[in-house]
Amino acid sequence: MIEMYAMNRQLKSLKLFFEIIEKGHSIEFEFNGNHYKFSPVNDEYVLINYTTNNKLHFNSIEELMELESSGMNLQKNWKKLKIKSIQ
Repeated sequence: MIEMYAMNRQLKSLKLFFEIIEKGHSIEFEFNGNHYKFSPVNDEYVLINYTTNNKLHFNSIEELMELESSGMNLQKNWKKLKIKSIQ
């Protein structure tokens, strides 16, 4: 496992976040006090909230963009994500 990004950093753009995922990498991050991991798995994308043990499945990144639960609207809040690791 290679950590490609320093801890507690921010990505320069939301586009970069999605490019990393589309290339098959996973991103662990914190948002609003919760610890998340977003990964491509088989033919879908999975967002795991380790804090609440909740797992959401998406068929596309566009579906994730529409997510409004827990105040996580990535289009509005991506600058607040604290990246823990990219694998």
